[in-house]
Amino acid sequence: MFLVLSQQLVISFCNKLSYYGSIFD
Repeated sequence: MFLVLSQQLVISFCNKLSYYGSIFD
């Protein structure tokens, strides 16, 4: 349960990084 939740958090965090990265790029 916790592993799945943390995995989703990491994925969403990476998506935000790539999203903001594409904006400031």
